[in-house]
Amino acid sequence: MSVLPLLFEHIEKNQDLYVKRLAE
Repeated sequence: MSVLPLLFEHIEKNQDLYVKRLAE
């Protein structure tokens, strides 16, 4: 099993949270 897909999914979720924080 590859770890990369999980890693990218994790980064995407964190990026969403980060963008939402900046937007506030």
